[in-house]
Amino acid sequence: MEPDVSFQIAAAADMLDAESADNGEVTILAVATALPTAATLYPRQWNMRAIGADAAWDAGYLGSPDVKVVILDTGIDYLHPELQGLVDLSLSRSFVPAEDSVVDRLYPGRDHVTDLFWHGTAMAATVASNAKRLAGVTQHVTLIAVKVADRFVVTTTSAGLAGIVYAADQGADVMNVSGGVGIDKSESPGLIAAYLRALNYAWRKWRGTTRSIRTTIAIAWACHVKRPTRSAHPRPAPSRRRASMGRGRMSTPRRSTPVTGARW
Repeated sequence: MEPDVSFQIAAAADMLDAESADNGEVTILAVATALPTAATLYPRQWNMRAIGADAAWDAGYLGSPDVKVVILDTGIDYLHPELQGLVDLSLSRSFVPAEDSVVDRLYPGRDHVTDLFWHGTAMAATVASNAKRLAGVTQHVTLIAVKVADRFVVTTTSAGLAGIVYAADQGADVMNVSGGVGIDKSESPGLIAAYLRALNYAWRKWRGTTRSIRTTIAIAWACHVKRPTRSAHPRPAPSRRRASMGRGRMSTPRRSTPVTGARW
């Protein structure tokens, strides 16, 4: 049975325009008018202070609309008070056509990139927000929704690859792909090659840009290689630090390299 994903959001008084409220209408402010530190729940956002975001804000770094940040996820609720006015729908696109009819039925007139889960919206608001309740890392960057997973958080390889290529073609400065999958290199060489090809395409697009300010393409899709087992008898895991024989010093074994980092 399909879950009922419809719900009602009670708008807080500080998100409403007084005149509209008197007329029984709800108007969500579209532009952040206060610093991120003015967000109601900012005192609890230790994570922002941990990464030094508050110092960046104090120095005047609140983001620029010229910077395009693509969120490859379950979509974005672009009418959420924290995201109103930050999502460029003209560049946003859904690669989950099977969910279009569900969006039309539940939210007539909404763009098909509408988030019917929550994860994509949460990631977008972490990147940028209007600082009503929660502060985002920035306030003024341009968010682009690229929907590659449905309301059950199910995605396909084709949707993921198409989303990465599409984001690169839109001139993305930053791409966030939240997800993880374990891949056995010996069993899925074609799959790994496909992702590398898409990521290298995005990398070349980024390097070829003429922007004066360029940000790193952030890929959080952790496709770690599972090394094939050479022996049927498992060996004990090596200690984190081990002595190098004959040299009298300690060395740390190297960790496996994420697939997405190869050849970058």
